Amino acid sequence: MLSGVNLLGAFLLGLLTARASRRPLPRWLRAGLGVGVLGSFTSLSAVVLAAALVTGLGPSAAPAGPEAPALAALGVVAALAVSAALGTAAALAGLRAGTTGGTR
Repeated sequence: MLSGVNLLGAFLLGLLTARASRRPLPRWLRAGLGVGVLGSFTSLSAVVLAAALVTGLGPSAAPAGPEAPALAALGVVAALAVSAALGTAAALAGLRAGTTGGTR
């Protein structure tokens, strides 16, 4: 499933985008913060979570038995759908938060 770190990263990316549209930031700074810092932040957390789940060291162990591959594939598709929906919602919330702050 989507971790809280990924939701926070999506929200912060949306917030950065909204703020940058109101108060232009240098291109190198926007790319460094967005893709560099926040992109790395969310990617690393996803890799760590996936590794923990695959090794059985995570919050839930993988199922065993002949149905395991089908259940794993179904779980991956479901997790992707939920992740896409929640990540998009978090990014939109960040955009809204960045645009409703008023002008300075």
